[in-house]
Amino acid sequence: MNLLRTVLTAVFLLLLLPACARQQQATTTPPTPTEVLLTPSIEPTDTAVAIAQPRPTITPEPTPIVPVIEAAPQALTEDGRLVVNSVIATEPGWLLLLSDKEGEAGDILGYAPIVPGTNDEIIVEIEPQAATPLVHARLHRDAGDRGEFEFPGPDTAVEVGGIPVMAALELDIQLPIPQVSVSDQEVTLDGLVHLENVFAVKRGWLVLHALRDGEIGPALGQISVVAGANEDLAVPIRWREASSELLAVLHEDAEQPGGFAASQDLPVLVAGKPVSAQFAVTLPPDIAVYDQPITDGIITVERASSPGQGWIVVYTAEDEGLGIIIGFAPLQAGVNELVDIEIVETAATPELFLLLHEDSSDPAEFDFPAADLPASYEDQLIPPYLMVTNPGNYIITADQVLGEKDEVNVPLVVADLEVWLAIFTLDENGALDEPIGELWLPAGINRDNVVEIRSRVTDEPLVAVLHQDGGTPKEFDYPDGDDLPLQRNRQIIQSPFTLTEPDGTSAFSPGS
Repeated sequence: MNLLRTVLTAVFLLLLLPACARQQQATTTPPTPTEVLLTPSIEPTDTAVAIAQPRPTITPEPTPIVPVIEAAPQALTEDGRLVVNSVIATEPGWLLLLSDKEGEAGDILGYAPIVPGTNDEIIVEIEPQAATPLVHARLHRDAGDRGEFEFPGPDTAVEVGGIPVMAALELDIQLPIPQVSVSDQEVTLDGLVHLENVFAVKRGWLVLHALRDGEIGPALGQISVVAGANEDLAVPIRWREASSELLAVLHEDAEQPGGFAASQDLPVLVAGKPVSAQFAVTLPPDIAVYDQPITDGIITVERASSPGQGWIVVYTAEDEGLGIIIGFAPLQAGVNELVDIEIVETAATPELFLLLHEDSSDPAEFDFPAADLPASYEDQLIPPYLMVTNPGNYIITADQVLGEKDEVNVPLVVADLEVWLAIFTLDENGALDEPIGELWLPAGINRDNVVEIRSRVTDEPLVAVLHQDGGTPKEFDYPDGDDLPLQRNRQIIQSPFTLTEPDGTSAFSPGS
């Protein structure tokens, strides 16, 4: 009986286990899609399942090289060596250092080659005296002959987005500074100008120029200077060509034969400006006048130097010297140029005397003989100056550099009638060949006569010739017309001169 009960219990349990298993399966949480994928015995349902796709391998792209310059502030000493920290370039090229002109890149101070890639600590040597407190570093390509700097030319600036690759370099300039020290002074008949001190970094020249209305004239005189301090200098000048304002300029010495040469011994620059000093001078009393015909009752004095306010007075010439006064004009203290004097033409003699008078009374009236007596200098009366009123016709020429325009300048033509100024070349025998330019001139004194020429001739003599205007007025009728060359004593009135090519130098102004 017990045995039978035991068997029945076992059979019941066997029948109960599958039912429990089915109930447990009905209440269990459904597997996740991931679990479905990982359990092959589970059938997939109709629900869409997201399946991760493998990502392709990305090949990295190189970062493009951008040209750049890095420059840090530094001191500039006498050796002229500057260091640019870094230059990154994409091609062979050049690193330029340029002076500053009102915030823009100016003149090239120096350059150094660079290679593609990163260039560290690039040394550029410059002329230290030409440096400005701010210097511009600029990258150029080497596009011409490799290793040869060609700019202006093919070695142009490298640009990024249309802008040149540049960097600013601030300098602490630690140099002995060249300088010129000079005071206003009186110049006596010996023509010596005295300067207190000229300090030069190296051997050079001190040059004195006339200064008229801010424009620099030709050199009046010069003296060599040594490196260091040059004290109590005395410079002889051509004082009869001087003005009331002079400019003392320190120049380099290129050490070419023959002494000072303006085309080679260039001005010394500091921060891009010439080392110079402007000062006033009082010149000895003097008159410069050309022999000339009386034109419309007027004669013209080229220059008159007066120590103070005064008068220039015209006298006729008599057998015993000064005759009667036939004209006068006021003078300011200093140099007076191109002074026109109206005279009584009917009383004029073939020779006239010009005399300086003081202005000791009313400056608006000439009060001689009651006052305004003849002027004196160094306790002596100044002698009168003689001029001729019937000089005929003449020309003054000067050798000159041919500029960009095909034209020449004849400084002076004096004529007693209307004339043509013609410029001739010479043939192989030295005779006048053919005219290459001409200019019509009125009677009287004609200054700075600019003649356009039809062919560019240099290093060969040219000749300026005066022709009468004998044919159609103001039409040059030569050689087939009546505008024949003028003669004096059966000789053609002519004056030779020579043209030369420009040497590349430029003039400068005191403030440039």
